[in-house]
Amino acid sequence: MTDADLLDLDVLNQRFEAWLARDYHHKVHSSLNEAPMVFYMRGSDRIRHFSDPRIIDEAFLIRTTRKVKSDATISLHNALFEASPMFIGKSVDIRYPNECPDEIYLYENSVRILTCKKVIMTDNAIAKRNNNPISYSALGGVPHV
Repeated sequence: MTDADLLDLDVLNQRFEAWLARDYHHKVHSSLNEAPMVFYMRGSDRIRHFSDPRIIDEAFLIRTTRKVKSDATISLHNALFEASPMFIGKSVDIRYPNECPDEIYLYENSVRILTCKKVIMTDNAIAKRNNNPISYSALGGVPHV
């Protein structure tokens, strides 16, 4: 291998693949006490193959538990996610794909039951709100309120 070959990623990948196929997979490995290819083939009937990549993606979701706040949000990594009000005050199992997700998934008994979207503070800040003050006395409250 020349110095120029070391600078070419395609050449390095080809050489690595050749080394794997020629040497590594067919020589006895010290921790296996057999060649990796023999070890793999002996257990190949136990390997489960999935045609839908979402099954594999779900298996690798990060799992944790959070309590749903009184405003029906879940806090995760300094971000808020909108949950259903029915979960307020409850601890829930959540799963998510990485450290900065745009959505998280709420699970119950290992079944996904809800997708919670990230709260976008700028959108929330410009939402139209009813600015009429509440008159508790008009609603039958005590007169001094």
